[in-house]
Amino acid sequence: MIKKIVLIFCIAFIQISLAKAATLFVADSLNATDAGGLKQGHWIILNADGRLQDCPADKKLEEGNYISSKKNGTWFQFYCNGKTKNELLYVNNQPNGYAKFYYSSGKLSEEGMWQQNHWSGAYKYYYENGQLAYEFNYNTNGLREGAQKYYHENGKVKIEGTWGSDGQEIGKLKEYYDDGSLKSEKTYNSGGHLDTNSVKFYSEKKEVAPVEEEIKPAVVEPPKPDKPAGFIEDGFHKTFGNNKKVAQEGTFKNSVLIEGKKYEYDGDKLTKTMTIKGGKVVDVKTEKE
Repeated sequence: MIKKIVLIFCIAFIQISLAKAATLFVADSLNATDAGGLKQGHWIILNADGRLQDCPADKKLEEGNYISSKKNGTWFQFYCNGKTKNELLYVNNQPNGYAKFYYSSGKLSEEGMWQQNHWSGAYKYYYENGQLAYEFNYNTNGLREGAQKYYHENGKVKIEGTWGSDGQEIGKLKEYYDDGSLKSEKTYNSGGHLDTNSVKFYSEKKEVAPVEEEIKPAVVEPPKPDKPAGFIEDGFHKTFGNNKKVAQEGTFKNSVLIEGKKYEYDGDKLTKTMTIKGGKVVDVKTEKE
């Protein structure tokens, strides 16, 4: 009887010891460094250095795995409210794989393949209501190539056209009103040069009560000449800086970009991309070295 009791105590002691060891192993495996001081395994990075202003120091900013202080596998970044900011697949400390970006509400904003420090292949950008805003295709050099589409928030196609291997528009580009009717047509020659003689604008079609007399077709108005310096027609346009790189692209109104993207460069190198919505900057991405 006594031997049986002793045996039971020994088994219980061993189980408790194993449980403690397992707990210590888990604790030690988080944010661990090896003997050489290199980060290894699973890490959770908090806002201890105040990277996010007005955000508590104990808020989680990043989570993922290190191999010898280099990020590998899927890493997550977070907003101060705890929502996921982005998901990036890292290979040897470089983002290289499928990537997703989110609004602070948690809704998906962008997704696509990120390779060699640029987008590659199919790319999608969403309005916060979940509708597609852009549907682009990028070539292996990170330039838009092939069929490209923009959408209204109601899901209707806003702009559609084709881009050449040089990342410039080529051929006919069409713009539509949010009811799906044609707004304008433009033709671009090689190098993204607009053929001004090809530009056509169409009046928006409105639903009206039927009448007996024949309805005359809308008058096509050519572009108005003698515009002041810096004037940009309403609609989709692309502007260029002194370095001949794209400075702004998207939809303009009263010569102001209200929906699209702005770019900043250091010489020929892209350093910052700003997403514009409603005439305001809603997202800024800084290119990594």
